[in-house]
Amino acid sequence: MDQLTTTMAAGGGTADGLQRDVSGSPPLTDKVVLLKVIQDSREKIKSKLDSIKTNLSLVRQDLRRVAERVTEAETWLSLTEDEMTTLQKRVSQLT
Repeated sequence: MDQLTTTMAAGGGTADGLQRDVSGSPPLTDKVVLLKVIQDSREKIKSKLDSIKTNLSLVRQDLRRVAERVTEAETWLSLTEDEMTTLQKRVSQLT
């Protein structure tokens, strides 16, 4: 017998490494450990999600600023085009 088979035969565990009670279910200590792992994973995921939400909020703020600047640039361009048209008319009148 190999080491795993010997351990299992002696009641030392199963192939998945979990101890089993008579009903075949992992004992309470294994369930508690698994629950702790799940809770830790959940907290890490929640933390990453919070970080993503914060980053998304910052991106939205930046996009608002960009939109404002684009609007300002469009307004400036429109005024410049209007002034250019006016100047062209004046030049035409002078020539």
